[in-house]
Amino acid sequence: MNDLPFRQTGMGTENCHPRFVACLLRLGDLFDIDDNRFCPIMARQVSNMPSFSETHKHKHQAIREFQLDNETVSVTAICSTEMAYIECRNWFDWIKEEIQNQMSQWKNIVPHRDFGLLPTINKLDVEMDDSKILLDGKPMKFSLDERSAIELLQGNNLYKDDMSIYRELIQNAIDATMIRVWLEHGQNHSSRKLPKNGNPYDKDTQSLFADYPITLDCKKVADDEDSTLWEFSIEDNGVGISRTDLEYMQKIAGSKNNKEKQKIVHQMPEWMRPSGEFGIGLHSAFLLMKDLPAKQQKITIFTKSRLTHESLKIELSSPLSGRNGYCFIKKISDLGNYGTNIIVLEKITKIKSIQKNITDNHSYVILENLARFNGIKIQDLNHLIRLMKVKYIVENPLVNIMNSEKLEILNTCTTKNENNKPIYYWDRKNNSAMSIRFDEDITLCSTSRKDSRIKFRGQYIEPFSYRIGSSLLPTIFSMNNISVTFDIYNINASKAVSLNREKIKDRRYIYQTISKVYKNFMENSKNGDTDLIDEMFNNNEIHTSFLLSFGEIDSSLDLTLLQDKADEWKEIKIQTNKKLKDVLKSNAFINTDFDDLDLDSLIAKTKIDDILTINSSMVSYLLKNKYFQEILIKEGFSRYYISDENISKSSDFFLYSKPTIESLNIKKIDLNDSPFIVNSLKSFYNIYRHDGLENIAFERISSLKEFRSQYSFLPKTIIENIIRLSLKEGVEPFIVLPFSKINDIIIEIANEKIIQCLELVNSDRDLDLIYTEMKSYLIDNSKLVNPGWYEAYE
Repeated sequence: MNDLPFRQTGMGTENCHPRFVACLLRLGDLFDIDDNRFCPIMARQVSNMPSFSETHKHKHQAIREFQLDNETVSVTAICSTEMAYIECRNWFDWIKEEIQNQMSQWKNIVPHRDFGLLPTINKLDVEMDDSKILLDGKPMKFSLDERSAIELLQGNNLYKDDMSIYRELIQNAIDATMIRVWLEHGQNHSSRKLPKNGNPYDKDTQSLFADYPITLDCKKVADDEDSTLWEFSIEDNGVGISRTDLEYMQKIAGSKNNKEKQKIVHQMPEWMRPSGEFGIGLHSAFLLMKDLPAKQQKITIFTKSRLTHESLKIELSSPLSGRNGYCFIKKISDLGNYGTNIIVLEKITKIKSIQKNITDNHSYVILENLARFNGIKIQDLNHLIRLMKVKYIVENPLVNIMNSEKLEILNTCTTKNENNKPIYYWDRKNNSAMSIRFDEDITLCSTSRKDSRIKFRGQYIEPFSYRIGSSLLPTIFSMNNISVTFDIYNINASKAVSLNREKIKDRRYIYQTISKVYKNFMENSKNGDTDLIDEMFNNNEIHTSFLLSFGEIDSSLDLTLLQDKADEWKEIKIQTNKKLKDVLKSNAFINTDFDDLDLDSLIAKTKIDDILTINSSMVSYLLKNKYFQEILIKEGFSRYYISDENISKSSDFFLYSKPTIESLNIKKIDLNDSPFIVNSLKSFYNIYRHDGLENIAFERISSLKEFRSQYSFLPKTIIENIIRLSLKEGVEPFIVLPFSKINDIIIEIANEKIIQCLELVNSDRDLDLIYTEMKSYLIDNSKLVNPGWYEAYE
């Protein structure tokens, strides 16, 4: 407006009005939309018309009514293609916007009021032909629910990788399956009903769900030098999608407002209710296609609704693409089975090496054999890798997630051995499940790691952390050879997990639930119902005895029950040729992993000839267990703290002995005290050192008083700040050792690595300052207290 003058001197005595002329030209260009815009003769000369031009040709051919006079403008278009509709809609929006803008400034545009006003808009209607279904008279289009938009904007980088997006899509399929099973088997009139006390781990319930599997499939669409375009599909036998569902799906995160669906959900038992209440799972699929051409940024859905029995084909275009989030619905022939098949496109970079893309050895061998013996090119294995990863991250105890028949070859590496399938205890009071696995072989390797998990409604969320639940659970849960899995069903997804389902949101509630489930499990077992433990441990009496003996939570341990415990646990191997009973029968023993122990000097110092030396992580954990400590006392053992460089220069250690020892540099310590006493910097440099960056050590402290005493060699401000931050986030205070020894060199561990281990999610900045201060203090003091340590650090 301001760039063109309202009036200028024209020819002769006439004035010209550049602004008025420019505005009329703009309107004239916008109204050049009749159905004869494209010359058919010229069009025939073009053998291969560009798709964009083809769309505009269909747009002009769609014009059915065009009326323009001094007072009104009326245009109607009936489109046969989705892209023509989108372009017509965009064009009509431009006309409306242009007329509104010019009318608001008309007095600054028109030369004289005798010219009158612009025509008003009577109608600018865009319709689809009869093959497309409209919602409220227009095609479906995405918009963003206001409140959910704020949540989404707060969640930058919502999904860490593509696998998280596939997990969301499969979760939608699981939720749809839950609703259908309830409709068909949860009603009073159902011929085959859900078991009265059914749960996700009940065999009868699982048998019923076997008729409703989810099938994964893929096929190659296009290929170039560096990448391949793949079409992935997820087909379920769930409740399907109705037109009513689609109305709510128009709003991202709006599905939770579907009252008809919510009415069904509220009738379902708590453990069976869908967990996809965030409502963003389907729309997250657009993130897979963000680098594709606009035409390919779409989700295709074939569905038959269990509620309306109608079969539909739905194409949802990305709100971020040139198609502006428009979605088109078409009624199709009966699909037969109820359910939904969702199809997405993804461009995947070709792989050069299987080994670089697969870290799991079993899967690597399978894929290598596929490439070698089945004639599949290594470059084309990326889709198999994708499906294998999807199957790995998505688990559900009820719904079977399987590959299509043509991908049956993959089942050899994704199907789990039924004989090794874990047995779960279901706690009806807390609507949650628990499984315990005892792996005796791990006890022979002190550096092995356990695989303990927390799931939410069947899907893995994050590792179980004994450090967080240490005050609620027995010490044996910190052992490498005890693996536990908890599956929580008694809380809504929005309260339990983060928006991307990759972290627990309310850890305090989750771990309190875990504690309640475990207590109920042990209570049933103490009352004589040990069948489930026997089944969990494959009827291994030794393992069952171990859990019943040491599985009590320390704070509730009833020592009067000691004599009633079975002794089979003593047969557990702690090393290749040693068992726990050998430790208890010994005259004295030490459990250590350092190499410079002079056993002859130790024998000479203690005057005990038959000292048993072991290196067992299992024994290390048992020495902290109150029940095991009572057993040692009952067997006549005492504990002695030995600090003598003639026996070991690298570390102080503990000796457990039945004979009484009285000697210099050997101090008797009560077995019920903390097994690690560090009250000086000398002890820290000798004891608090660990090998390998992957073995960052943690110490469980059972009380704040003990915590302050344990780390009294550190400045008081550091201790109190760690306690403050830990209590603020509802976890037990603990310290990560900030140094590691590798090949006799002391290496400083980065604060970022330490903070990741601590999992205090809201305290990163404070922790960085605390550990920077701690490192400086320990390094500076090592120059005086232990120059050898400082030299190794240098």
